[in-house]
Amino acid sequence: TDARAIYGVSIDDRVAALFPFEYKHQCSRRRNQRYALVDAGFVVAVPKSVDAAEAACMTRLYMTAFQSIQLGMNEPRDRYDLNLLNGVSILVQNGNTDLGQAVIELATFLGASQVFATASSEHHQFLRELGATPLGDQSFGWELFINEKLGLVFLQEMPSAEDFESFIS
Repeated sequence: TDARAIYGVSIDDRVAALFPFEYKHQCSRRRNQRYALVDAGFVVAVPKSVDAAEAACMTRLYMTAFQSIQLGMNEPRDRYDLNLLNGVSILVQNGNTDLGQAVIELATFLGASQVFATASSEHHQFLRELGATPLGDQSFGWELFINEKLGLVFLQEMPSAEDFESFIS
């Protein structure tokens, strides 16, 4: 069987991997090693144009975004369903940050019906290119601009005490 056809990677490819907790006992004495044996299902190909440090950061960044989406879902769903957010509208606060961009890209990929993102006006065009509807960042009053029910709200900072009451109502 061709590994590339099944996993998208093969021997000698540059890859990044998530190192599952259950593998921890296998490398307890070899914390800094050049090679590790990891199941092919945990790896993704790394393009030659991306250096190792960028690959490590992107792996961690997108996993954080992925897990945030998973934790934000109200009812249990198949975490690997490519239609996970089908019909769900989401709001990403500070959509112009690295983590905000990752959430927007994953939400769009996972079928979100609408992605709203807050950011200053200088970032609005970029948010549109990512597939999000940009909203202003002046306050937590952006909920007034949204006419539909949000299924997921991704906050990267909490509102002030004065704004909190109107935020949760």
